Amino acid sequence: MYSQGWGSELQRLILLAVFVFFTSFAVGKDTEAEEDHPTTGIVYGETEKQSLKYTCKKLNQNKIECNFIGTNILQSKKENDWENRKKNALSTFRKKKPAELTKLKNQSCQLSSMMKNYLAGKISPPKAPKLEKVSTLQKNYFRKLADTMQKFCRKPNEKTYIESERFSFETELKTCGVSSNSFTQQFSRQGQSSRNVWVVEDKPTGPCGVVQLDRFQLENKKLGFWNYYSRKAVTNPSGIAIIIPCSKLDQNEYKFSWKSREIHLNCQIMKFSPF
Repeated sequence: MYSQGWGSELQRLILLAVFVFFTSFAVGKDTEAEEDHPTTGIVYGETEKQSLKYTCKKLNQNKIECNFIGTNILQSKKENDWENRKKNALSTFRKKKPAELTKLKNQSCQLSSMMKNYLAGKISPPKAPKLEKVSTLQKNYFRKLADTMQKFCRKPNEKTYIESERFSFETELKTCGVSSNSFTQQFSRQGQSSRNVWVVEDKPTGPCGVVQLDRFQLENKKLGFWNYYSRKAVTNPSGIAIIIPCSKLDQNEYKFSWKSREIHLNCQIMKFSPF
């Protein structure tokens, strides 16, 4: 009788736990479905290499405040930058005096020799990490750099100088910067009856009278997915922002979708930037 009673009690406890779980889950879903404003999430730039993470709270029935953390990826250089880079490098080389070329040659000889000895494990430069801590990618970079500098060391002419500049440029092509910024904005419901659009509250600022016209717009009511649209308007197009005419400022609209996307870049080196 005791074991039978214990079994019945256990069954009741299990049923009660299952009931509480599914009831809580259902209430949670209903609560989320009833939200008429963005709460928390992340949106991805459809054209920009940027994402925005947001957290919003309701201030009153028609106003919300949102905190944003934006993450941006910027490729350092593009291939079409090379022609100007090459032109400037040639101009710089041709202006160098014989003594300057000799000094540059000696530096190239010294540095290339040091790097080769370092990679061979013969020396440990003061500021370089221990060789076992250097990645294969970094070792390959140092080898190619040493070879490029050694070419200039042996024949310090325009050709080897441009090869050295090209190597530096190709490294920049494979370098991407990652930066983040945070900001806060308040939004108002667009129209007293609207549950689908929230528009940023802003006033004209600066010599161009720039006004932010960002907005959240509900795309999937059932699942509560919001898109974000970023745009600024210039209210004083005849003004000048430092050296740029206000009429030339970007006033295009940029969409940030809740749908994530892949960004394909030729990045092998990542640098974190405060800006």
